[in-house]
Amino acid sequence: MDWKYDNYLIAAQVYHGTRPVGHPLLTQPSEISQSLYSRILFNCWLDLEDVLINTLAREARLVLVIYGRKLQNDEDKDSSSAPQYKQEELGWASVQLFDYKGIMTQGGMLLSIWPKECNYIYGPAPTPGSHPFSDHAVLAVEIAAPKVAFPPTNSFITSKEFITKGNFNSLDSQTQEQLLEISAQDMLCRLPPDIREVLWEKRHYLYKIPEALPKVLLAAHSWAPACLKDLYGMLYSWKQLSPVQAIQLLLPTFPDIEVRKLAVRWLHGIRTDELVDFLPQLVVALRHETYENNALAHFLLDRSLRSPRIAHHLFWLLSHTLPGSTPQNGNLTIEPDGIGDARYFRRMLLMLRSLFAICGEALRSCFFSQQILVKVGYSY
Repeated sequence: MDWKYDNYLIAAQVYHGTRPVGHPLLTQPSEISQSLYSRILFNCWLDLEDVLINTLAREARLVLVIYGRKLQNDEDKDSSSAPQYKQEELGWASVQLFDYKGIMTQGGMLLSIWPKECNYIYGPAPTPGSHPFSDHAVLAVEIAAPKVAFPPTNSFITSKEFITKGNFNSLDSQTQEQLLEISAQDMLCRLPPDIREVLWEKRHYLYKIPEALPKVLLAAHSWAPACLKDLYGMLYSWKQLSPVQAIQLLLPTFPDIEVRKLAVRWLHGIRTDELVDFLPQLVVALRHETYENNALAHFLLDRSLRSPRIAHHLFWLLSHTLPGSTPQNGNLTIEPDGIGDARYFRRMLLMLRSLFAICGEALRSCFFSQQILVKVGYSY
């Protein structure tokens, strides 16, 4: 990487989905040192004191953003004042704090540094070894933590009998109108903190209003283990969302595995014609799953087994997300300006190969024939 700045620093912060947890911590500025190779030695510990281990969500990830700083030369400025720097984001690295088995990540590791074009806000931490360029820069980090295992999910799921439900009609008419208006708003409309607080306080009155669920989940104060029993009890007591409404819960703002699992369960009733229309959104939603083994991947493969039409559309959607005419062979040639989506290629390739493995010989031959036809068409 051709970085030319006076010094560099790293900002560390924990994220759960798109939501930052706690406050960012900064390293001291460091310069490039020349040895056998160029490197930046930060050599410091960052204590995330406001993020306790027992408050971490299962899907939490650590994001390390690298900034380059240049000294601003201002001739009119008083020489006795502190120097001013212009700061620019250069790249980032990330790691999930819990693995698929719920064991907390610890020890030393090398993390790939991704360019700023690959937005770190969306999606989970990139899979180790998924960077497309072998000569990319890496960040050596060490996570010092005791051996911690996240409690099993089923330990947080309680019987519906213990859930307290309020009567929506017992609220005054003004509050009812306000809650209905909030529930009907578009998901892209960001609610002010005071409105979110009202929604959270009145959540037990909204169980029979399906469209309110995504807004209530976004208003939750925390996804720490201590809060999951209340959250999951509320989730499984809610009136079922329609398949179209359930797709909202597959947005990157809802990283919780149990929320996404229930959303997929509500999708099971969708008809084939409707599913074909929403397949592009569901393939994109695969990017935001924390782990490769997830309910959405199972659902898409299951429906592909049941319907050749679904399998055909899924095949081409997955193929178009990957470079090359025969991406299932793994020879993915990536241009430097196409690195934005490269962090998801391994997962998409895994799904494509899984589809090939289950679709049967006849459909597999059909896919190969179509690929050859497209390749020949491009050659003219």
